[in-house]
Amino acid sequence: MKNVSLLKQELSTCEEVVMNILWDAGQSLTCKEVMQQLNEKYGLAYVDTTIYTFLSTLIKKGFVFMIRRGVNLYSPCQNREDYLHQK
Repeated sequence: MKNVSLLKQELSTCEEVVMNILWDAGQSLTCKEVMQQLNEKYGLAYVDTTIYTFLSTLIKKGFVFMIRRGVNLYSPCQNREDYLHQK
């Protein structure tokens, strides 16, 4: 999904941290897994509703897509290099 208008969107600091978790994972993650990684790697302890808000915003901005496989799984639909290049 490389829509030029989506690539020009900026990420907030918190959104970028969530994207780093997803980019580094190499696989789809649940909200709970994102929360665990944020805590382990960055010492950030957000409640699940905050993470869902970040993920929802990232979906709307075109950075993340979600699939339902019993639970919601989140994956980046834009790679880190493309984002950093347009930044």
